[in-house]
Amino acid sequence: MPRAEALRIAALIEGRAPGGLDRAITRLTAAAARCREAGLLEPARILDALRQDHRRHKPS
Repeated sequence: MPRAEALRIAALIEGRAPGGLDRAITRLTAAAARCREAGLLEPARILDALRQDHRRHKPS
């Protein structure tokens, strides 16, 4: 789970950079999938929630 937390923090930082939301969303999607494959459902849920938040704040 520490790796999931590191990815969450990286996505928070990356999402603030110019053009970073797309990269952060891609990173979060892949990380959440890896967590689910490993049976880590709570970290996957947290990463998915952040991904959804990034999508809501993404300019159209």
